[in-house]
Amino acid sequence: MHKRRTESIAAFVLTTAVIYLSLILPAYCLTSAKNFIMQKNELEDGKSGVAYTASFAAPAMGEDKLREIEPRFDGTLRYISARVDDVIVCEGAVYPVVVTAKQTIANEAQEIDTDIDVNSGEENQCVISDSLAQSAGIHPGDLILVHGQEHTVVDTFHSASRGNVIKIPFEEMPLLYPDYYIQQTVGGEKETTAEFISEASTVFPDLRVIEMSNSAVAADETENFLVDMILTRCMVGVAAVLIGILNTVIILISEMHTHIFRYGVRRAYGACFTDILKMIMQDYIPAGTAAVIALFITFPKIMDAAGLGDEIRFDTGGCVAISLFFCAFMVVLASAITWRINKACIADLLEERV
Repeated sequence: MHKRRTESIAAFVLTTAVIYLSLILPAYCLTSAKNFIMQKNELEDGKSGVAYTASFAAPAMGEDKLREIEPRFDGTLRYISARVDDVIVCEGAVYPVVVTAKQTIANEAQEIDTDIDVNSGEENQCVISDSLAQSAGIHPGDLILVHGQEHTVVDTFHSASRGNVIKIPFEEMPLLYPDYYIQQTVGGEKETTAEFISEASTVFPDLRVIEMSNSAVAADETENFLVDMILTRCMVGVAAVLIGILNTVIILISEMHTHIFRYGVRRAYGACFTDILKMIMQDYIPAGTAAVIALFITFPKIMDAAGLGDEIRFDTGGCVAISLFFCAFMVVLASAITWRINKACIADLLEERV
């Protein structure tokens, strides 16, 4: 009895491990591919209409500085953006954040690249990334301190990375960081961008240019890289699914031969197709359930431990889809095995010759 129980436990652990490994690699490939697709979409949105960019470090340019610089050159820029690394404190916990702001200055427009309603009349609004909202427990309507000033969270947004990001109106940057030299980026045609940097240098004599580049070429190179990553993840994912299917077939057939005598006895006592199928599924439902639970518990922890926490977002829907696919496959395979057992001669089953 003790030996039989040990064998049963060993079979359960082995089956659970095989199903778990058949789930986690496809889950990683699917999640990673979706992340790269999201980055590709964000890249396409960001490069639209911008041929050249220049990044520089200088005090944040508020509306007054922009109005001072803009009349000095003939061209039109598409946007100017700013970002600075900071921290916020929520309920005693410290969260590193990236504060970003973007303003379109073409034709002196006052648009900002956030979901903030600039015509609402309310001051100090911001939107935050969903990862920050989840980790800090912040909801729309809550107040948070951004560099010591209260801001109302009006919405959250979904980004490809899991970084903690706060988006604010561009004109608030000089108010929040008046003495900071922060990274800013302008985008437009090459001559216009260079002219803007030249004029900005007269306003800020110690302005430091970090990089000037052809954004269209850089974006195309990045897009090609992302496409390669998507295709690689898809191919590896397909291979992982096929390997998982093969492993599942091997272990189910192996277990069938292990219990073939028991199935023969049940057939001899009049068991029908449904009865045999229930017997087979009862052996694998606990292992499959344990594997799925382990997937949802360990996947985020493994990604964090591997240093991929900021790159790979846990995709609940994708993992559910993969789990359902393998469950459906196991039912189909178990049905095929049951059909084989049901068609076999009872004497062959009792002699374990199937």
